[in-house]
This record gives sequence, C-alpha cells and structure tokens, in this order.
Amino acid sequence: MPTTVIRNAGWVIAWDEAARRHAYRRGVDVAFTDDRVAFIGPNFAGPADRTIDGKDRMVMPGLIDIHSHPHHEPLYRGMREEHGLPSMSMTGLYERSQALAAPDDDARAASAESAYCELLRSGVTSLVDISAPFDGWLDLFGRSGMRGFLAPGYASARWYMEDDHELHYRWDEERGRAGFEAALRLIDRAIQHESGRLSGIVSPMQIDTCTEDLLRDSRAAARERNLPFTVHVSQSVTEVREMIRRHGRTPIQWANDIGLLGPGAVLGHALFLDTHSWVR
Repeated sequence: MPTTVIRNAGWVIAWDEAARRHAYRRGVDVAFTDDRVAFIGPNFAGPADRTIDGKDRMVMPGLIDIHSHPHHEPLYRGMREEHGLPSMSMTGLYERSQALAAPDDDARAASAESAYCELLRSGVTSLVDISAPFDGWLDLFGRSGMRGFLAPGYASARWYMEDDHELHYRWDEERGRAGFEAALRLIDRAIQHESGRLSGIVSPMQIDTCTEDLLRDSRAAARERNLPFTVHVSQSVTEVREMIRRHGRTPIQWANDIGLLGPGAVLGHALFLDTHSWVR
C-alpha cells in the first residue's frame, strides 16, 4: 500500500490523547498509508511513495457535514439567497419549493456532482446526502471519494400554496409508505456498494409532511438496522404554528412525545426551540 508524507506542515490539527481534545501543532510531518494515518510528528524517517511540501499548509481531519441537499441546492444559487416573505414570517421555503425544482435526473446528477466537488474542496470527507433518489446516485457518490450516508427522502404529503400567506398540504399516505419502503431498499444497496464507503440514514422529510405512523415506523426501522435517523423539524414559524394547531405541542415536544428523539437522531435545522424539562 502506498505511503504519502506531508513534510513540515505549517499547521496540523491533531488529537492530543493526554488532553482528550484536538490541538494545533506546527512544523511536523504527517504520513498516511492507504486510508490510515501512520505518523504525526517531526522527521518521519520511513519510506514514502509520495512527498508533499507542507509549508504554508494546514492539515486537519476531514469535516463531517450532517445535513445537505446536493441534488438541488447548486441549481438554486443566485435565486434564493436572502429570500423571505413577510406574509410567511420571513421564510421563502414554501414559495421556493413551488417555483424551483430539478427538472430531471440529469439535472439532479449535475447538481450533486457540483456540490460534491465544492464540499471536498472545503474539507468535507463525510457527508449526509438528503436527496430525492435518482438513477445513478449511488455510483456518482461512490466516485466522489467521500464517505457517504445516503438519506433518500420520502413524505406523506406535499406542500402547496394558493397565495403568498397560507400553506396547504396535499396528502397521499400510500405514496409516503411506498417511498419509505423504496428508501430502505436503496439504503440496503448503498451498504453493499462496491466502494465500501456508503451507508444510509432513514429520512422522512419533514415532521409536518409525514403521518405519525410513518414517523414512528421510520424511527423503528432505523433502530432495528442500527442506522441514524433524521427529519426536518422546527425549520419555520409556519411549521411551528401548524404543529401547535394540530397537536397543541411544538414540533420538538411532539417529536419527543412519539419517540423520535434520543441517540442516533439528527434534527434538521431545528431553528425554533423552546425550553423543555427533559432537555439537558
């Protein structure tokens, strides 16, 4: 297996075992063989197949991005930043979702590939990719070189708007259930992918667009398969008000009530939080 050495790195962020935290080090060598770090310290004396001058460089562990939407975010750039509607408590999420969407699988793949390149250049080496499944997704991610946690999204309802101030829901519970089952099959394929770097996350899309049964079953499937679970929660004032209207509970309270919280759960956005007796 080939060994690469980064010589005399200007800065290195390395684990300090004694202090039990990461620390900055300067002017040291970093050697890695295949995908394993073999040496961090001054004057690496072993054989090297490749040597990189580390002067004026910083060497750091790869970043982990736990929430991303590569299949469409690059397509929206320049059109949706800082966009909000006063009539929707300054969110533009729902209006945008009606007006902007990837038109086909080719667009989704191009958008995802662009995002993967940007993420890698920014130091991300592990990515949670919450996307609408598209043909070729697994192989495209496999070629990226990142460690991937694929989160194929599904829901029982879709948002729609008839004006600029009120959100509506178009329910189709059979579609949500079919999407859940398809997502589990795709996750199974990801785990078996030849790259050896793919896994999955069970990902009902939003707490307000999924039935209670679908959310409970999704969390149970994640626990049964020893997989993480993620769902968008408390991402707008509109959603918080809707969940209080339905259940008399905030989205976070209701998520706790139905057993979604706990180890292995990642809450997407979670912008609007309040104080609860069970939060520590």
